[in-house]
Amino acid sequence: MIIRLWLWITGYLVVRFKGQDIETVLDLAARHGINFWGVERLTTDIVIGRIGVRQFRRLRPLLWNREVSAAIVDRRGLPFTFHKLSQRAFFILGMGIVCLIILYLSSFIWFIEVTGNEQLTTDEVLDFVVDQGLHVGLKRQDFSAKSLENKLLAQFEMLAWVGIRLQGTKVHIELVERSIYEPALSLVGNIVAERDGLITELFVLRGTPFVTEGDTVRQGEVLISGEYYDPWGRKQVGRAEGAVHARVWYESFAEGSLSRLETRRLGGHKRQLLIHIGPLTIPLGFGPPYKEYSTETLCWKLPINGSKPIIGVTKLDHYEVKYTEIPISSEEALQEALSKAWAYLDRTGVDLEQVRQYRIQEDPIEDGNGIRVHLYVEVEENIARFLPIP
Repeated sequence: MIIRLWLWITGYLVVRFKGQDIETVLDLAARHGINFWGVERLTTDIVIGRIGVRQFRRLRPLLWNREVSAAIVDRRGLPFTFHKLSQRAFFILGMGIVCLIILYLSSFIWFIEVTGNEQLTTDEVLDFVVDQGLHVGLKRQDFSAKSLENKLLAQFEMLAWVGIRLQGTKVHIELVERSIYEPALSLVGNIVAERDGLITELFVLRGTPFVTEGDTVRQGEVLISGEYYDPWGRKQVGRAEGAVHARVWYESFAEGSLSRLETRRLGGHKRQLLIHIGPLTIPLGFGPPYKEYSTETLCWKLPINGSKPIIGVTKLDHYEVKYTEIPISSEEALQEALSKAWAYLDRTGVDLEQVRQYRIQEDPIEDGNGIRVHLYVEVEENIARFLPIP
């Protein structure tokens, strides 16, 4: 064990022997005091063995006039490790400097987060804490969470509780506001149509209905008025309440291509590194020299004590490629366009489960390279919206 450790410190070689007389060479080497270990036979004429660096020089004369060749396939040990590191001295120095920068920057506050506020705006809270001395770039040791909590409670009466935590380089301010009476509930107003539609159901809780089931209404039209008569015949003016369900229509369009690009790599490869320090990005190396290429991205970010990352490395692997255009059938292009149209309706908030019926219209594209579809859907939903009377 000690000998193996010494060989690793001084360095050793992994040697491949090839020929028909390998056993004779190994026996001859042993008689000359040349020691091998980890000997493995890969095939009938190939053997792998480990040998010290200095002893390899003594092995060469033993191979003369013999049908055996020896080749170094790997160099291992401390000297070779140092040699590899010396070839990357600037990279190691740069990483050391980056680590020192990280340690220095981690002693400051770089992020302030406010949550739980509804009545107070985030800007109001941030303006106040900045006036009290909490700002980006403040040293962590100069920050007092308890003192700032008391000042926030004293400044804003609507706050019931304040909790401030220092997490790495981020200060998290959590607020709990007192429940207050919602003045909007006391407003006088009507219920109007949020969009065009055909009335299917009408529920009136308070007010006078201006429409009935089966009526077609326009956006902004009054559906339930805030004026009504009480059981004694007296006219009252208040807040209209109710729900109005209607059939409404939505429209979406999308395009599907009649061809797609197929990518084939040609063998060219260029790697580039991007160093991120806060908002600063430092590129190491040049971009791809190819006219057509694809890029694979791998990001590594270093969070400090659970805070948002302020430093990271992005590895960009650029591969030279050739794009080939492959034709697509009209049926496949149509399905692609329809999928995009349905996805657009879903993103805009249309409840697709409530779709009663739909209609598809195909339109030609001038260049003839794709298919355009218009999708019309009918949905039943509540179109009632309260509108205060000024």
